[in-house]
Amino acid sequence: MVLGYAVFTANVFLGVVSVVALVLTTFVLYLFYRLVVAVEDIAHKM
Repeated sequence: MVLGYAVFTANVFLGVVSVVALVLTTFVLYLFYRLVVAVEDIAHKM
């Protein structure tokens, strides 16, 4: 029983960590995309 609970909590923890990692990766990629767009915008204005 205790072992099953430990495995369940570990899976939930892993799931949460995976979701957080996915969100952070998406956010960083979005920021990188915005940076590229801004640089292109500045380059066109020069």
